Amino acid sequence: MKSATYFDEYLSTGFARYNDGGEGVIRQNYAHNFLPFMPKNKAARILDIGCGMGQCLEWMQSEGFTQIEGIEVSREGVEYCVKRGLNVSQAKDTEKGLKNNQPTFE
Repeated sequence: MKSATYFDEYLSTGFARYNDGGEGVIRQNYAHNFLPFMPKNKAARILDIGCGMGQCLEWMQSEGFTQIEGIEVSREGVEYCVKRGLNVSQAKDTEKGLKNNQPTFE
């Protein structure tokens, strides 16, 4: 099975619940689990490593964070995020990518 086909099936089955109101529950979970640990400065640079489909990035945007980026190993995941207007790049080797590009993140 080609990866694009697999990804489409994964989206249509594994993530179908996001289209039936489940996204609100996810946002509540992010708020409960992550917000206490987020920087007070909404302009702080934040990197989401392994951002998948970008749900956490979208949540951070909705909370007012402005300098957020994501990296993802999956080409399909990156394409999906970029289509949704998210700042995401592909990292074939996350550890190597982080060592070679060491910007400052919170």
